Amino acid sequence: MSAEDIRTPGPLKHSNRVGDAVENIPVAELVGCLEAYQKIQGELSEETAGNAELVGALRQAERTVKTREADFDRALKTEVGLKTLLPHIGLSALNLGGKFELEHPEIPLQALRPWATSLLERQLPHYSAELDASLTVAGDDLASQKKSAISHLASVTAALLFPSQKAAEEGNDRFLKSSLQALEKMYRIAKQPPIVDFGKEVAPTPWEAVKFQKFLYEYGVQDISDVIKGQLVDDFEKFIGAFSHITLDAPKYGADQKPEGTMLSLRDKRVQNLFEGAMKKLNLPRDGVLSEWQKNEVVENNLIPALQLESRRPGAPRLLAEQFGIYEFGRYPVEVLRNQIEEMESDKPYGLAIYPRVDEGGDGPVFQGSDFRLEVFMGKLHELGHTFRIIEVGSKIELARRIIELDDTYAQVAGKIGFAIIHGHGTPDSIQLGAGNGFTKGKEYIISKDVWNGGAQRLSSYFRARVPILLDSCSTGENSGIGQQLSAIFRTKVIAPKIPTKLIRAIPKLTSGGNIDLDAQYRSEESAKTYVRGRLKERRKKHK
Repeated sequence: MSAEDIRTPGPLKHSNRVGDAVENIPVAELVGCLEAYQKIQGELSEETAGNAELVGALRQAERTVKTREADFDRALKTEVGLKTLLPHIGLSALNLGGKFELEHPEIPLQALRPWATSLLERQLPHYSAELDASLTVAGDDLASQKKSAISHLASVTAALLFPSQKAAEEGNDRFLKSSLQALEKMYRIAKQPPIVDFGKEVAPTPWEAVKFQKFLYEYGVQDISDVIKGQLVDDFEKFIGAFSHITLDAPKYGADQKPEGTMLSLRDKRVQNLFEGAMKKLNLPRDGVLSEWQKNEVVENNLIPALQLESRRPGAPRLLAEQFGIYEFGRYPVEVLRNQIEEMESDKPYGLAIYPRVDEGGDGPVFQGSDFRLEVFMGKLHELGHTFRIIEVGSKIELARRIIELDDTYAQVAGKIGFAIIHGHGTPDSIQLGAGNGFTKGKEYIISKDVWNGGAQRLSSYFRARVPILLDSCSTGENSGIGQQLSAIFRTKVIAPKIPTKLIRAIPKLTSGGNIDLDAQYRSEESAKTYVRGRLKERRKKHK
């Protein structure tokens, strides 16, 4: 862009229909005003907050921008001005601030945000009228004029959406309502002949298309919102981006409700409605799953992979829940879950990956997005002619029931269970499976004394002799801990960490008898302890 003034008519040939005034507009100067303000703004930090000269320069830059408001307004109504200035003004409107701003309210770091938001909103009637005018063009020019006009309105609306939502969060719905009126108008007009693809041709970028879908669903009039909900749920893979961003707006569990009648109250209801529609499609066999996910703040983590699996293999999430107790879909790669469905009739020898129903780590969910890459482990097993099955359990009783059911289903065709990896929050003498208070360890925990009772010994009969067991449970490998006692009662090899850490890799190896042996790598080096028949196996020292 050159520094010279530009002389331009309205953006369309027919713009005289909407008031085409020819003016000299110094667009480059206006860009310079905004860049000067943003440059000074970027120089302010904790180190320079006390610099009165710099703060004074910011205030002066703010005044300079605002004194040119009429020029900005006229420039934004030209095609070159819109293209050149919109990124800068949109950035000023979107300035969300942060910790530094909160700690220094005396510095006008966001002084241009309401100004820029208001300036953008004032462009909507102009470009809305331009869109109306484009529809009166006759002949072959109608399609191109319509696309051009709708793209101008879309650009302004896209820049305004997030600033308008921010204003709504601060109690001012006006900008959001104006934005939605423009968005709804484009949505309806795009469907009129000549049809314009709303997702590909209206939105300036693929990201803006996602944003348009999100805002129309959350805040749009009911008929449009209903159509988009159907797309989000029924054609999930195509609209996964919009679905994912809508889940980010879900209110926190137990949060105060928004004032009734506000745009944000409508958004919260729509988000909840979308979740319920998606859960209805999944048709999981247990009630209350959505509320559990919401309480644990794992809705997005679980719902999106479950819907991906449902779209690729209809009925798979329900089947996994019924047959294997799996509800925390976000813990596992979709391809691993799909493989488990495909191998339900398999006669391959197999092992178990046992996951807890509850993941109550002090630092948030541990097994969501775990460092342990199941898809890599699965690939190695397949290379060796073996496989594994995931089960989720919330108690010792459920664990026993699932193991017996697996034996009934697979023992005759695939043999006994060939290995086990047990995940769960641990202490030296316990592994947590379900919700508990941590003090009175009941049925939701496997504790050391359980290992020696008759039930545990009977369960050992469902595993092959000398079955390797790997524990992904903190501190279970301490001397005389539950890991060592499991090794003694099963008369087998158990690998467990002696300190709080996480499993990174499980390494399967084929024995001379064709069975699977396991080795393990934890995040903390040298944390693994290996017990064989209850005795500590000393690690061989590496010789240089």
